[in-house]
Amino acid sequence: SALDAQTLIYFDPPYFAKGGTLYENHFRPADHKRLAAAIRKKVQVPWIVTYDDVAAIAQIYKGYKTARFQLSYSAATRYKGTEIMIYSDLCVPPTKQERERAGLRLKFTN
Repeated sequence: SALDAQTLIYFDPPYFAKGGTLYENHFRPADHKRLAAAIRKKVQVPWIVTYDDVAAIAQIYKGYKTARFQLSYSAATRYKGTEIMIYSDLCVPPTKQERERAGLRLKFTN
């Protein structure tokens, strides 16, 4: 059955920069590009993708709305990292007031 207009798809692919050290089945750069092309071509409802914040990902998803945000990681050692959230053209990101009211600390770049 077709997805309705209220659908939002969230893609959480393996990290780009450290994928090979974090996952047994990681993506190669060409895999990330193929995923982005498939999303662009085939997904007709709002979508969001999150990745590690690296230049290669920003280039692959160039032209889309993005937000950068920090996360605290604690898998092996504790550290803070920055991730990027990419929004489809059909997706309406929350306003600054909505983010503040919800306690979200996202820095929008587009």
